[in-house]
Amino acid sequence: MLDAKISALAEASGWSYQDTVATLATAAVKQVASTRRMIEEVKADVSIPFAARPRQDVFYKNIAASLAAKRICLAEASTGLGKSRAMVAAAIMAALQNKCPVVIAAPTLAILGGSLWAEYEALSASGLGRTVTARFFPGASEFVDHEKLREYLQGSLLLEEDYDQAVADWVAQGGPNLVDTPLTNALKKSGKPLCWLMSDLRALATQLDPNEFRVITTKSSDEAKALYAALRADAGAAQIIFCTHAMLAIAHSHFWSWFPTPAVLMVDEAHLFEATVSEIHSDRLSLFSLRHHVRVTKKAAGHGPSSAAGKLESIVTEIIQLLKSLDSGDAKGIKLSPSSSEAPTLKALFDKASVQIASRTLAKTTRIAEARQAIAAVRGLLSGKVNTYGRVDYSPDRRFPGILIGKRSVAGVMSDLWRDVKGGIVLASASLSTLDQFGNSKFDYMADVLYLPTARLDSPPPIIAPWLRKIPTLYTPRAAAGLSRPCAAERTDETELKWLKNLAKAVTHAAKGAKGGTMVLLTSYTQISVLGELLEALPDNLVTTDKNESPQSRIIRQMPDEKFFVCEQRFRASHNIGRRPILLALGVAWTGVDLTDKAVPPEKDFLLSDLIIGCLPIGLNRSSTMARRVELQGVQPIIKEALMTLTQGLGRAVRSERSAPKNIWVMDGRIWSAWNGMASFQQSARRMLERYEKRKDF
Repeated sequence: MLDAKISALAEASGWSYQDTVATLATAAVKQVASTRRMIEEVKADVSIPFAARPRQDVFYKNIAASLAAKRICLAEASTGLGKSRAMVAAAIMAALQNKCPVVIAAPTLAILGGSLWAEYEALSASGLGRTVTARFFPGASEFVDHEKLREYLQGSLLLEEDYDQAVADWVAQGGPNLVDTPLTNALKKSGKPLCWLMSDLRALATQLDPNEFRVITTKSSDEAKALYAALRADAGAAQIIFCTHAMLAIAHSHFWSWFPTPAVLMVDEAHLFEATVSEIHSDRLSLFSLRHHVRVTKKAAGHGPSSAAGKLESIVTEIIQLLKSLDSGDAKGIKLSPSSSEAPTLKALFDKASVQIASRTLAKTTRIAEARQAIAAVRGLLSGKVNTYGRVDYSPDRRFPGILIGKRSVAGVMSDLWRDVKGGIVLASASLSTLDQFGNSKFDYMADVLYLPTARLDSPPPIIAPWLRKIPTLYTPRAAAGLSRPCAAERTDETELKWLKNLAKAVTHAAKGAKGGTMVLLTSYTQISVLGELLEALPDNLVTTDKNESPQSRIIRQMPDEKFFVCEQRFRASHNIGRRPILLALGVAWTGVDLTDKAVPPEKDFLLSDLIIGCLPIGLNRSSTMARRVELQGVQPIIKEALMTLTQGLGRAVRSERSAPKNIWVMDGRIWSAWNGMASFQQSARRMLERYEKRKDF
């Protein structure tokens, strides 16, 4: 494409191809140099409105200069450098200049509240931007449909089922706010009555699933929707709006009808944003979950095999069996296509499923609306009526099949978003660049993934805090083979268990000597479950004795049905009573967790004394757009994503130049073992680890 454009320009200009390339290159260099001079001149005039730490001042000047020039800044800086305070300060300064609204987005409520909103409150308390209004823009799912919950409780009482008295009392009291979280503290700024929050229901419920009673905008009662609509209206009128990545993407997809078009936009943990946008425009269908929920409905209603539920259960089982028979055991899954050999059989089955799933008798089945939409998307793809990307994925542990249908690219969506924001954009993270095998940092992958317009783009060099790699001691395995997770082709229940047993012994070795808490970063809930059982079964000191002389496990597992915040609270509580907890975690734990104890000085903080990379973060991005990149570019996108996530994970350990000594244990031996096709990842990862000043083996 580029070659054809150059040839056409050469012909139109009467130049040779070589002269055209040279002229274009010279002009590009002049343009880049001119832009850089302009940005540097702006930086010289930037004053910092808060007491900045070393290197934090450089970060602030970088983003402030780009915002002043209404450009886009890829701003990378080490975890713990103080990016959040610098970003919020820049947001306040933009608001004071009437560039409103300023929208600040983060991937999770934990990061948004515990980090960014906390910095806003601290800066506001210090006097910066006291006149600036800032609000959270909440998602509907953070609120309880209290009418649905009340009906459920009445039904449970009538049927003499297990009754959640604490929840019933809470409902009778009008659902008052009981639990303080960053979200609730921010929402209180609106001055409106705060009630019916999911965080409170989750804290109280023991006999019901709180997620079944979240507000769903298309289904919930008018009164339930009015509760959060008032808070949203208040947030939409603020000068600074805090929201999640998902809410930003949805607001854009609704043509900024939820809150005004941002004048200035700041996206924290920006390396995760494109995957969120892709998910917003995708449908996922877990066949095992669908079958489970249909079976629950069938049993509760007393329906037989000839009912709609019975027929749908049978059809879904047939689809599962067909897809399992196609499983080759690799990590790639199966691409869905109307021209594939299995397409006619699959389409016929999904056509049958669509008839049964439309039955009114299934209306109250859990997540039935999402399943109906996903089945319609699969049928559209298999019939060739829609140009979407489809893939069958298999869970790495049990090989359960699931289906993903989504956009092949979100180029148009992303480009439109950047174009809407006229006053400047900051895309910040601790990992926006990737190291090549020679140790050079490059932003090209993330700039391409986010579809950033080159003409507006600034990408200053990454800001690396020296203490990040000076304070911790990095441990790597002497015998890497035993700690290397089996490759996909060799991964069976037996090989996986053998690897996890070796990992359990290594974790025990590290945890025995840990001065405080330990976090083990993994990549699946099955790994968490099995490793937890193995650790507790080992005859070592992974249990402690409390004041009542009863043994208590040090193991804390992140659970799939709870927010990480709840798991983190258990970890902190365990540390506070001296138990030296061991947290087995995944997901947000790799990128957005700040396990520091603000109640003590950094040099005495051992809430997290040891960080363990238990399993390398390979293939965690499962979006349809990522799958398309892998189709076109092979393994390179997987390598780039893994390197960025590994950088994030390693950064969890040290978050202050005054930090107490920490230990980092890299326990996945694949970095040093034979690994077909992953040589460039191994070389880059080794370069990354070699930068730590204190290194030992174990």
